[in-house]
Amino acid sequence: DIPRIPDTSHPPLESTGSSSFESQKMERPSLNVLSPSSPGMLQDAPQLMPGQLSVKLWYDKVGHQLIVNVLQAVELPLRTDGRPRSPYVKMYFLPDRSDKSKRRTKTVKKTCEPKWNQTFVYTHVHRRDFRNHMLELTIWDQPRSPEEDSNFMGEILIELETALLDDKPHWYPLQTHDVSSIPLPRPSPYLPRRHTDIPGNKLQR
Repeated sequence: DIPRIPDTSHPPLESTGSSSFESQKMERPSLNVLSPSSPGMLQDAPQLMPGQLSVKLWYDKVGHQLIVNVLQAVELPLRTDGRPRSPYVKMYFLPDRSDKSKRRTKTVKKTCEPKWNQTFVYTHVHRRDFRNHMLELTIWDQPRSPEEDSNFMGEILIELETALLDDKPHWYPLQTHDVSSIPLPRPSPYLPRRHTDIPGNKLQR
């Protein structure tokens, strides 16, 4: 498969297997960009992957809390054997990759359009921190056997300084891991781990 070149004006609505994509194949190397985190070094630009993730963000200015609602994903591809996925989402408040920063949704079994609708909170977050932090959300497919590792299905990176913190759902196209960012996290263990979430969909303000 030849990776797509991201098109920021039109989020992908079809998988890479569409016939219209065949006419766009070109014999040339992947697009390269200058990585802001590594001046002078060329990095491969992230490529679009099948699927989109819906996320809702809100910032509590009084309590200094960032509230993230992971809603759902659509158009995730089937497994190579034709079976549906068992997706879950992992989230980090970058650049912190510790357990304190990690959040994880439940696993939704046997679907390519999972609905999580889970809310997570990052406390002690100040506006001045937005410039140096971003949210990384990665989607993983939990395997059927505990001996296998979860399969990475794509990520989104949300820059807080420019993010829409309006408590409304927004769709983000999945992409390959940004190699100019810190390394991809390890898959979660087969058995679900405890996570911090807020019951219900509404928060008291």
